[in-house]
Amino acid sequence: MIEQCAEEFVSSNQMQMLCEWLHALPETLILARPALCLIHALALLYTNYWEAASTRLQLVERSLGSGEDVQDVHRQVLQGRVVACWSMLARLSGDLESCVALAQQALDLLPETESAPLTRLSRVAAMLSAARAYLVSGDVTPASEYRLAETVAFTRASANYRLLTFRILTLLARLQVLQGRLHQAAVTYEEAGQEVPRPEELQVVANNPIYYFGLGDLLREWNDLETAEQHLAQGMNLMRDTLSVDADEVWLGYAALTRLQHARGRDDQALATLDTFMQLVQHRHVAPALLSQVAALRAYLELAQGQLQAASHWLEASGLSATDAPSYPREQEYLTLARVRIAEARATQTLPG
Repeated sequence: MIEQCAEEFVSSNQMQMLCEWLHALPETLILARPALCLIHALALLYTNYWEAASTRLQLVERSLGSGEDVQDVHRQVLQGRVVACWSMLARLSGDLESCVALAQQALDLLPETESAPLTRLSRVAAMLSAARAYLVSGDVTPASEYRLAETVAFTRASANYRLLTFRILTLLARLQVLQGRLHQAAVTYEEAGQEVPRPEELQVVANNPIYYFGLGDLLREWNDLETAEQHLAQGMNLMRDTLSVDADEVWLGYAALTRLQHARGRDDQALATLDTFMQLVQHRHVAPALLSQVAALRAYLELAQGQLQAASHWLEASGLSATDAPSYPREQEYLTLARVRIAEARATQTLPG
């Protein structure tokens, strides 16, 4: 029954209950059924037991190396489910590069038309991860926007994909912000909000506060700092009661709040916000690339306060170089590198002699 109801558990955000049901089952039963083992891994992922989830996934992977009586097509589907789970784990940790690559691999393995709930759920999860491709490549062209719009059209064709529709729309709005189309992004956020008419549903349906973080960041770009701060605060409040949030989306909220506080001349508060983020993630695995963005924003604030020595120390420790190959995910780090080098050159020019 659990295998048949897995999709309903996820779509209704009842992962804690799913975990409790699975914990009540004999371990031997879970290990004997790869599908059940995968569902347990999924439940553990979304309740922040990542190491236990990884162990479950490794057990299923080992089972793929044996069992010659299993037909190739079944083995391929099972492998696709496992890869989709690894992609989710990468997404939760903020490792978007691995997340997108694994999601594409999962989509290649999983059939587009499948009635099995777990396979359908795995493919939907992989679609959500793959939709982040533009955050890795920096490709915010109309072609990328069209792919996201196509995904929205697909998810709206099924009443079971309400959560995914909401999430894809917020990703589409973020892409439109990067395009500089802020008014269109605002329309898209409004469209996403209509997927969950009551504000209190945003946490339940979407399982994270990305709507408020994304809209707050958009309002900050518009220089509507008062309303932006209200939205960001609302997102922070939602996050406290949410079991699992993608690390890059948490960082979006904290980075937006940090920049807002800096714009208001409250640099001490901005630095404290970065400290709060680091405290929040210290007990969970977060991708090094994400932590590098935190360090770069701190260096930017220190430079703005005239602390050139601290900013130069960050640059030396970062390993960044002006001759590095371009990397879109590290764009803000390289912009900070340029600011530090300019400040260093100006400081050298003002030295006596």
